[in-house]
Amino acid sequence: MNAGISLGTLAPGSSIAAFYKIRVIEDNRYHRLQHVIVAQYRYELNGRLYTGEARSNGVTIVVYPMDE
Repeated sequence: MNAGISLGTLAPGSSIAAFYKIRVIEDNRYHRLQHVIVAQYRYELNGRLYTGEARSNGVTIVVYPMDE
């Protein structure tokens, strides 16, 4: 699943923090979650448009089944 959220427009020199959490309902395939955060950006400077992306380190979370 790939999804995104817009963080809106940021003023020069500003920053934003985004937090998220996940809840595993059922995972019968691999018992691990892998993800990386990708921040895409676009800005204009001196009449020229620049675009790109920055990626976080990859993270793997192993999901262990729980017997209740």
